[in-house]
Amino acid sequence: MDKYQEAVEELLSLNPEYFSEIVNKIWNYPTKHKAGCLFYPCQKNLDERHFTYGCLTQVRAGLQGETEEITKLIHSNKLIPENAWDIKQDRTQLEEFAKLQRYIDENLRNRAQT
Repeated sequence: MDKYQEAVEELLSLNPEYFSEIVNKIWNYPTKHKAGCLFYPCQKNLDERHFTYGCLTQVRAGLQGETEEITKLIHSNKLIPENAWDIKQDRTQLEEFAKLQRYIDENLRNRAQT
């Protein structure tokens, strides 16, 4: 199980009554929480001081990812909400966040390390 799947499982295990509040705290400070990896910005540099591009929800809402390819992929993805408050405690939606973050790792972040 990779870090993204662990994050999905952690979020699914939260008390549903507090899910949105907790997710929004994690979303606002993604590097401060293990499950925050689902909400990293769509860029290779994950140093908070250099967050330049939006996260998945921000890119879905119209901001840019670091590459045109990533931006187009996210803009067209209806499973990603345009607002963090619309993130649901739904396995299908959360696994889509994980899938896209893995894609960004493979095609942008990991490539930058080689």
